[in-house]
Amino acid sequence: MKTYDDIAEWYDQWIGAHAMREDPFFSALEALMGEVSGQRICDLACGQGRAARHLAELGAHVVGVDLSVKLLAIARHHEEVEPRGIEYMQADARSLDD
Repeated sequence: MKTYDDIAEWYDQWIGAHAMREDPFFSALEALMGEVSGQRICDLACGQGRAARHLAELGAHVVGVDLSVKLLAIARHHEEVEPRGIEYMQADARSLDD
């Protein structure tokens, strides 16, 4: 079975590190979300953490959850380089504990 671990580095390059505000589709999503500052948000299937980083920059307290160990390593590296207070957890969304 192929997993994102198999393509983690490629995926990170493909997604890129540019800001979410540069993504033409994110403004509509942001309008639907409303104010997130001070909110606790779980970014399920967070991948390399791009959306989690953006939400944290907007003032949310973010926990990122993903199955891919390699994508989480990339996300954690971004957090080390520029800390935003994001916690990343490795877990399968199909069987999350409380």
